[in-house]
Amino acid sequence: MMEHQLVPNKGARKSRKRIGRGDSAGQGSTAGRGMKGQKSRTGAKLRPGFEGGQLPLIKALPMKRGFTNPFKIYYSLVKIARWTNLTTALLLPRTSCTDEEF
Repeated sequence: MMEHQLVPNKGARKSRKRIGRGDSAGQGSTAGRGMKGQKSRTGAKLRPGFEGGQLPLIKALPMKRGFTNPFKIYYSLVKIARWTNLTTALLLPRTSCTDEEF
């Protein structure tokens, strides 16, 4: 068998559908776009999330926007009086909390 004699199996290669080439071609007249409406017109572009004038879901549910940062650090206020009580309660040496080290 020569290289020019090689052919693919029957049904292995399918020809593309030619849209809008007459009614007998199968996808004629409306070319698969339906009868009327914005999406059937030429140059029709709808932005993602557009719901035909209805309030979009992304606008109706504002708490679902954005993301939660997994690396967020939460801080809490500690009063100095409570800190000194804590150091005495834990019997830490007072030298570790002096201003000389800071």
